[in-house]
Amino acid sequence: FITSLFSSACIHFLSMMKQPAVCLSLMLNLMIFGITSAFSSTSNSNIIISSMTSVATTSCLYANTSSEDPIIQLPQWQAQLAEAADDPDKKATLKSKIDQAKMSAEFGVRKAQSQFYEAFSNQDYDLMSNLWSNGQDTQCNHPGMPRMTGRDEILTSWRDLFNGPQMDVEPTETLVDICGGTAICKCLEQIDTSSKLEALNIYKREEGEWKMTFHMASPVLLAQIDDDDTE
Repeated sequence: FITSLFSSACIHFLSMMKQPAVCLSLMLNLMIFGITSAFSSTSNSNIIISSMTSVATTSCLYANTSSEDPIIQLPQWQAQLAEAADDPDKKATLKSKIDQAKMSAEFGVRKAQSQFYEAFSNQDYDLMSNLWSNGQDTQCNHPGMPRMTGRDEILTSWRDLFNGPQMDVEPTETLVDICGGTAICKCLEQIDTSSKLEALNIYKREEGEWKMTFHMASPVLLAQIDDDDTE
C-alpha cells in the first residue's frame, strides 16, 4: 500500500509543479506519513492513508482554484492576444475574456478602496483588519508617524488611531491602475472638509480577493501666491 500511495502522490506532485507552496505542503505531509507508518499498525495506517488522500485532494483543489483566477491570468491572456493576430476566433475569445476580467478587477479594487475608507471613517477595526493582507511584507505610513511594517504592527496602529477622535474621510479623484494581481490606487483624502491628504494604496490579489499591502498618506501643499511678491 505504501508503493500505491507514493505513486498517487507523485501524480499529484506532477500536476502541481506550478504551485510550489502546495507541493511543499504535500511533500512534508508525505514525510510525516512515512515516519508514522513505520511505527503504526495496519489499521492506523489505513487511517493515515485516508487522511493523506484528503490532504492531496484539498491541495489539488487549492492549486486549481489559484490557477483559474481570471484576474491573475490577465497578463497571460494579453500575451496570447498579441500572438493571435492570424486567428480571428481565438482573438475575439481572448479579447472578451480580457475585457470581462478587467471589468471584474476594477470593480473589485474599487470595492476594496471603498471599504477601506468606510472602515477608516467608521472606526471599524474588524473591517479594517479583514482588508489588510496576511503577508508580512505590508507597509503603512500615517502622516507624521514612523513607517510600520507587518500586519500586526499595522493593525495595532489602526486600533490606536480608532481610539482617538472619529474622522470623516472621503476619497476623491481616485485613479486605479491594475497589472495582473497588483492594483495601485491614487486619490485625495478629504478629511472633515477642512484638510486634504494625498494617498497611495496598493492592493494584491490573495485567494480571489483584493487585499491591501501598502498605504501612505501625506498632506497636500497648496501653492499660495503672494500678490506683493509678484508685483
